[in-house]
Amino acid sequence: MYNGIGLLSVRGSGTSGYVQGNKFNLRGPPRTEYRDRDDSQGPAVKKANAEILEHNRKREVELSVETMRAQLEDEELPEEEIEEKLSTYRAELLAKYQSEQGAAAQERGGGQETHAVAQRKEAQMDRLRNAFGIDEAKEGDAFNRELQEQRRQERIAEREAKEKEHKKRVERAKKDAKKAEKKRKRDAEKQKKEEKKARKKAEKDAKKAEKERKEEQKRFDSGKGYYRAEVEAPERYQPAGVSDGEGLAAALPGQLQRPAVEASLLARRLPPAQQLRLRTAALSLGRVQQRLLAPLPTPVA
Repeated sequence: MYNGIGLLSVRGSGTSGYVQGNKFNLRGPPRTEYRDRDDSQGPAVKKANAEILEHNRKREVELSVETMRAQLEDEELPEEEIEEKLSTYRAELLAKYQSEQGAAAQERGGGQETHAVAQRKEAQMDRLRNAFGIDEAKEGDAFNRELQEQRRQERIAEREAKEKEHKKRVERAKKDAKKAEKKRKRDAEKQKKEEKKARKKAEKDAKKAEKERKEEQKRFDSGKGYYRAEVEAPERYQPAGVSDGEGLAAALPGQLQRPAVEASLLARRLPPAQQLRLRTAALSLGRVQQRLLAPLPTPVA
């Protein structure tokens, strides 16, 4: 070997293998290339070519059509009938491949062609990505510093926006709670005032009723124009200040209101329904007394 050019082995060369080297050929140190990490890319993902897959499907259709043509020609059918049947058969096959069932069949089974395998693998990865909730990502994005910094800033901004929205909701809830508390206090104060007003009215009515009862009791105790139960029967209906000589007939017309007065005194201690019945009975009794004491008509001669 001379100057780096020649045989690598002396076997079969017919030489002794002694070669004097060129001293003026200086070799430098081995060169090492340093590449930026951002420039490195992962392995390229081979995606399915839709045009090639479509071409393969059409090729299968035409192959089936030509097979059927050969069968029909063996049957010695007319050319027009053969073309008509082939057109119908071709349309059926195309509709079958374009339908969803045909696409699913292609995805499940569809041959070992490179693009068909890539299409099935791509569909499988899409289902897996959707199942795990993984976003669409490109290979090598994890080593892109600018992209990662941009995503980090986006996450920070999104988190700050969520925190701000949460604070707004909390403040809104506090305001609503304060409004509800104020309304509750106003309602409670209003109800308290109404209760106080009703209590004062009830006390006033009770005092008025008590005053009337005392006045009535005072008149009853004085015995003026009232029934006196402590005297004997002939003088019970004799009012106070009337002498015995005036007679019972003069005293009775003034005492006709006695049953109604006693009924009024007793009715204040009874329920409303019983008060009404008692007062009605007293009035009826008074009318009966008036009829009994009325003078008889003078007979006409």
